[in-house]
Order: sequence, then structure tokens, then C-alpha cells
Amino acid sequence: MKYFGVSDTPQYLTGEEYMPMAKTYWGISPLPEGAKIIGGYSDDHRAGALIELASGNWTCGNAGAHSNVYKKRAGRPEEMTGGKRRNVYLDDASWAKAVELGKGNASDGIRVALAQKLA
Repeated sequence: MKYFGVSDTPQYLTGEEYMPMAKTYWGISPLPEGAKIIGGYSDDHRAGALIELASGNWTCGNAGAHSNVYKKRAGRPEEMTGGKRRNVYLDDASWAKAVELGKGNASDGIRVALAQKLA
């Protein structure tokens, strides 16, 4: 289990290794209807479970209470081994499908499509 706490800059910790600690931060209270824990979150004054609400908004939850956080912007991942900026030329339909597959992030959608094709 990876631990996390208050940090100087916002951290969105969405790996499986953060889930046990995120669930510990939330506690035994039921989640809001349609919500799910997607990882951990910390910034300069709070730490807790990163929760995606049914509306698609994100919130930081701790001990059954929660407050909104800004969604991490789509775009280049903060870190990726072998990652490098690339430009692609796509028609509108292909771009829309990439955004759909990537849940708002076209780069993730392209990676998902490639992984499915190569599997």
C-alpha cells in the first residue's frame, strides 16, 4: 500500500497501489449515489480519496465528507517512459472516437485503440 499526505502541489494518485489508502481515508461511510473512488488526492491543505461523482466532477473525500477539486486537465501525462510529444493528423470522426475511448483525452484514446488492435 502506498501512503500519501498533504503536499505543496495537487497530486492525483490514480494507480491501483493508492486504492487501499484512498479507501482508508474515505472510511466506512457510503459514497454518494453513483460515485466511485478512483484513487487518492492531496494538495496543500487536504488529503483523501479522489472520488468521481455521478456528474463526472471530482471531489476529495475524507471521513465521509468531501469537497470539490479541479479535474486534472487532459493532455500530456506528467510522466511516461519513452513518452514524447507527437502531432497527428486525423479527421473529425477519428478524433471524436479517440476522445471517447480516452474518456476525454485523445492521446489516451489512441493508446487504447492501439492496445486493442495489437492484442
